Amino acid sequence: MSTPEYMKGAAQGGHPAHHESQARHMTVLTIAHIALTCALGVLMVALLAPRMAPEPAGGGWPAAQQKELAVKLNTEGLSDRAVEAFETYLRQYTVESGEVARVSYLMGKIRCDQQRYEDAMACFHRAQIAEPGGQAASDAGRQMVTCLDRLGRSYDARYALDQQTALRASARTQDVRSAVVAKIGDEQITLRDVENELQKLPAAQQAEAEKPEGKLDFLKQHITQMLLFKKGLVLGVDRQADVRERVAAIERQLVVRQLLDDEIKKRVTIESGDVKLFYEANPGMFMTPARARATVVVCTNRAEAEAVLKAALEAGTNDAPFATAAAEAKKRKQWFEGQATADGRVAGMGLERELADAVLAQKAGLVSNALPVSAGFAVARAAEYVPGAVRPFAEAQADAERLYRARKEQQALQDMIEETMKANRVQLYPARLSPSNADTGGGGR
Repeated sequence: MSTPEYMKGAAQGGHPAHHESQARHMTVLTIAHIALTCALGVLMVALLAPRMAPEPAGGGWPAAQQKELAVKLNTEGLSDRAVEAFETYLRQYTVESGEVARVSYLMGKIRCDQQRYEDAMACFHRAQIAEPGGQAASDAGRQMVTCLDRLGRSYDARYALDQQTALRASARTQDVRSAVVAKIGDEQITLRDVENELQKLPAAQQAEAEKPEGKLDFLKQHITQMLLFKKGLVLGVDRQADVRERVAAIERQLVVRQLLDDEIKKRVTIESGDVKLFYEANPGMFMTPARARATVVVCTNRAEAEAVLKAALEAGTNDAPFATAAAEAKKRKQWFEGQATADGRVAGMGLERELADAVLAQKAGLVSNALPVSAGFAVARAAEYVPGAVRPFAEAQADAERLYRARKEQQALQDMIEETMKANRVQLYPARLSPSNADTGGGGR
């Protein structure tokens, strides 16, 4: 390698101080040259940047087309795919806040329709944060009231409704809910604490708490339970073997229940198109029951009922004898007039399946045999028959979705059980469940 020009003097021998000074001078020049080059590079980038068109996200797929895809999927009833497409639209593209709010609200509505209320609330919260005071945020607030109510959080729903309707309600609501309603020593219990506990109760018990003194009674019970629990901890009750065993059993049940809820929620998706197909494939599940209007005479014993029947049959088309018997029965409050339906019910009499079936089998104007009923024996004259019919989809849609969801959840549960047992190589030996067949062999089915 050749010696650089500025080092030749040192290589050939010279004054050391002069060479050292010359080396320092060249180092400074080199550093200055590097700094100047970097500055020019930064300047060039700054000058050229406005001229470079940014590449659209998604490898050239424009934002408008991504949104159009999401809207199309939603229109076709592919709700989960639509939400995924909307999420991609919001995450991969630069979208202004108002648009984030509007799209998030639409996503929340989709999840509401699917009865996935917690997912819906997450979308509505984003809509409110994206554009506070906007129309989408206001609409999202109203929808959150519905979600909270459907989740059984009635108190939270009530306060959310206050926030939507009352002047400066947000601050007032926070003040009310943070009010201290009791103290245990230095520990404070707020109204929010009480209502959070109330929301965990079944609806009937929540309704009881709404009665006068109901919430106070619940507060006293809650405090008593807290005090007894703390006393049990002090006395070591929680460390007793049988208590720990029961706690472990309850913990297993809770974990299993939550796991099933989470897994089934992930596995089961309901599309509106699927509900319509389920409805069309199972018309018998959505029938209005056949019904007939009838007059019923109830007698205390079979002989009296047979006499009424005989008189009616002998009169033929003349209904005077039956009408007379009906009038007398009415005085005794043993007369009924109304509908008999295919589910076995007779108006005023409740469940009387044999009598209802007999009325539905008669033509108008004919009487039934004397039949046993809960109050004695009855004879009925049929007046009008209306056959059963399939309810229109618009009327039956909610029931169809509920039944379809239940069927899919049951199937998902069965699939999950089978997958889990197969993955863990479970083997069953049912014959050994009987003591007489039990053995210690390794074979089995």
